[in-house]
Amino acid sequence: MVEFAIVAPVFFFSLVATIDGGLLMFVIGSGNHAAGIGEITLADEGNLATADCDAITNIAAAGLGTTGLDKITEVDIYQLDQDAQGNLSPDGTNYNAYPPADIRSNSQCSTDTTAGKFPWPPSSRFVSASNLTNIGLSIKYTYSYLALNHPALAVVETRYFRLEPQNNA
Repeated sequence: MVEFAIVAPVFFFSLVATIDGGLLMFVIGSGNHAAGIGEITLADEGNLATADCDAITNIAAAGLGTTGLDKITEVDIYQLDQDAQGNLSPDGTNYNAYPPADIRSNSQCSTDTTAGKFPWPPSSRFVSASNLTNIGLSIKYTYSYLALNHPALAVVETRYFRLEPQNNA
């Protein structure tokens, strides 16, 4: 009986930690998948007026934020500047940040530029074969541990990509 009292807490903690670790890996995989879906949507739609809204809709539908284990806190879509060596860095002026209310309802996601709601409209992105816009997509979300009494873990999925050339450009 003494052996059980010594081994049981270690065993059950290890069991719960393994389950929580597996759920964390599931949520990170969901975030990776959602970022890929958003990236594909933005690259395909290019400079369509609804590109950001469609990407956010597809990110929300990809499964991230639907389990209760994670919560999307922000989606950022921004222009990347390329230096002479080919390194990419975010452009501070062309930056769209969408808070959770926009992601859940998609009602505020429009081409309205009033009140700084949409400072970088998709229509200003370049999609000609000779001049393509580099875009960054970041999905910020938190993971809430299931059983362990631990604060939520902040996670960011970031993708850098170039828009696809459009036939009409």
